[in-house]
Amino acid sequence: MAAMKTGRWRRLWLNVHLWIGVGLLLALAPLGLSGSALVWDGPLDRMLHPARVVAAADRAALGPTAYLATAQTAFGDRARANQLRWPARPGEPVVVSGRLSGAAGGGGPPRTLNAWVDPATGRVLDIGDPRASLIGTLHRLHGNLLLPGNGRAVVGWLGWAMAASCLTGLWLWWPRGNWLAGLGWRRGPHAWSDLHHMAGFWICIPLFVLSITGVYIAFPKASHALVGAPPPAASGGAGEARAVGEGRPAGPARMTADAALAAAL
Repeated sequence: MAAMKTGRWRRLWLNVHLWIGVGLLLALAPLGLSGSALVWDGPLDRMLHPARVVAAADRAALGPTAYLATAQTAFGDRARANQLRWPARPGEPVVVSGRLSGAAGGGGPPRTLNAWVDPATGRVLDIGDPRASLIGTLHRLHGNLLLPGNGRAVVGWLGWAMAASCLTGLWLWWPRGNWLAGLGWRRGPHAWSDLHHMAGFWICIPLFVLSITGVYIAFPKASHALVGAPPPAASGGAGEARAVGEGRPAGPARMTADAALAAAL
C-alpha cells in the first residue's frame, strides 16, 4: 500500500515537473540567452559603439558641473540632464543621462537620453537612447520579456515556476536507499535520460538560487517586506519630478554637482 502511494506521488510530481519544463521552454530560453549576453554587456557595448571608447590613459580632468553643462548643450531641448555616472575603470567615458522632455514612463522607468563624454576633454562622443540600443533591448528582454505593464511580474512568476521545477526535479532524482547511488550514470533506459538526471542534479542548486533572486528583484516591495528591509525608492516618474522641484518647503539653495561630489568625498 505504501509503495502504491509513493508511486502515485512520484507520477504526480513527474507530471508537474514535465509540464513546467514544457511550459517554461519558450519563456526561459530568451531570459537565459539575454542574461548570458548581459554578463559581457560592457565589452559588447564597446564593440558595437567604438565611438564611445576612450584611451585607457584618459582620466577625468573636469568637474561634474562641466560634464553636465556639456551634455545639456548637446541635449538641447530634447532632454534635461539629471544624472552623471563617473567612469568605473580606465577606457570608459563619463555618462550623463537626461530625462526626455514630455516622455512618460508608462508605468516603468522614465525615458532617457544618454550622452557619452570624453573624461579628458569634455567632448561629447555620442548621444543616444539607451533603451533603443541592443544592450538596452537585452536588459528589457531579461527584465520584462519586452512586455509592457506587468512584464516584470510575469518574469517573477516564471522564477517561482522554475524554483518549483528545481524542487520537484530534486525529489524525483533522489534515489530510494543510498543517495550516493544517484550520482551513478545509469539511471534510465536511455542516454538522454541519464544525461538529464546527472546534469539536472549539478545545476539544481545554482538554478534554484538564480530563480529565487530573480523573484526577489521582480517583486521588490514584497521581498523587502519579507526580509524586514525598508521599501525600495519609487521609480522616477511625474511624482519624483514634483518632489525635486515643486511642493517642497523653501530652504537653502541646492548644491552644485561639484559641491555635492566634494561633500561625498
